[in-house]
Amino acid sequence: MCIRDRIIDSVFYVTDTPSIDSLDNVGIFIQRAFTNLYGKRATIVDKFVAFNLLVTKFEAYLKKLYYLMKGHEVPAQNPGEDVTWKNVIYAHKCLWNLKYSTDEGKQQLYQYLMLIKGWRNSESHISPTASEQEVDTAISIILTMYFYATGSSITDLEMNGHEIQKSESVHKENSYFHKVIQLHPYYNEENDDQQLVAEANVKDWPEEKRIATLKKSICQLIGYEPKRSPLSKQRHWIAIYRIAADKGFIIEGDFAYFKRIIDDMQISNLPVPLKIELLQSSIKDVYAKDIEDWTDDNLSGKKLAEYEDIKKCADAFAKIVGNNINTK
Repeated sequence: MCIRDRIIDSVFYVTDTPSIDSLDNVGIFIQRAFTNLYGKRATIVDKFVAFNLLVTKFEAYLKKLYYLMKGHEVPAQNPGEDVTWKNVIYAHKCLWNLKYSTDEGKQQLYQYLMLIKGWRNSESHISPTASEQEVDTAISIILTMYFYATGSSITDLEMNGHEIQKSESVHKENSYFHKVIQLHPYYNEENDDQQLVAEANVKDWPEEKRIATLKKSICQLIGYEPKRSPLSKQRHWIAIYRIAADKGFIIEGDFAYFKRIIDDMQISNLPVPLKIELLQSSIKDVYAKDIEDWTDDNLSGKKLAEYEDIKKCADAFAKIVGNNINTK
């Protein structure tokens, strides 16, 4: 079986395989979307309905995929809290790490993921006056992310005892599969193996490796001329902390641990020492959010200038960290 058919089969396997009651109903809606698109000659109304179903059920599908891989539900950031979109994306490292990848194809996938997030937050609406071609493009994007997330998880599914095989509950004809394949161009025969490799999961690394990689990244940010480094002011530690937490090097909110590992690095040419009390008091409002949710809305004057300065440092550091994580 070619790898593309295997990926398609894995999506139907996820929708068909029993897990828990709160997750299993998602398959009904996804299969309805596929039937609307490929079980008959689809009208533009069919396509709008299918698009809305696929977008609104994407998060639930990822939750079920995670459950089948791990045997338990996606955890919230803190006990007792509801599971958020961010928690679900973080649980799937193939999605979480897209924003840090230097690969052009994966950067495109990250843009797709951000589009889905926007559609989801807008109650999955696209303009009712959108052309059929625009609707087709939107459907292509959401299907691409279903297949990418699932294809990247096949090994984890199999390691948890799942045997991926063709689902016979929806469509059986090969022509159906070919129609689906045509809608997700990211996968192709030349790059299949590369595209199925999951991104590195930093939080599962040994502590020694995590700290060494973080230190290497900070030293690279400082460079050979510390005075010209993006890390030159106390507020730039907000950027270092934010990327370190987002990428899984440290636990969000554990400032004592962050202080300890930075001190233990003993970086001799550090342009500005870390003052943990100032950092802790600064991690609020926009800086308490994941960097992908940072925005300069409602900022002006001095606060806007400070935000732009911190964001510039964060972007530079994120690029360095991403390169070091992906280094074999």
